[in-house]
Amino acid sequence: MPDCDACGLSLNGSVNFCPRCGQPQNEAAAKRLDDYVKRQAAHDAGTGNRTDDRTALADRASYIVGYVAIVAGFAITADLPTVLFVLAGVSILPPVGRILGRIVGLSTGIRVRAPLFAVFVAAGIAAWQFL
Repeated sequence: MPDCDACGLSLNGSVNFCPRCGQPQNEAAAKRLDDYVKRQAAHDAGTGNRTDDRTALADRASYIVGYVAIVAGFAITADLPTVLFVLAGVSILPPVGRILGRIVGLSTGIRVRAPLFAVFVAAGIAAWQFL
């Protein structure tokens, strides 16, 4: 019986990976592990699982802008402008974007939420001026 090079465990000759430490025991297993790690890294980088500085900054700005719009909406006494400003503030918040994204099955990042926010703000300003 061969021993694992990494931890010294006695192994059955047909194992590809050590059951104790996970060390590949032959070239084919080492290649499979390397390929798996590369695929996983590419997948994680491509799906946005990693939050970079720009995304974090956009999320923070979205919270600030969203809460300011909600407060502005409640500061206005007219009914329709209040509703529109509150909807604008809520639409820009990142958690709302994630929930909507799950419902519609699409990515609802800041590039999708910002135009929706702008439409609600413009409609709120127009309603405030003309009502």
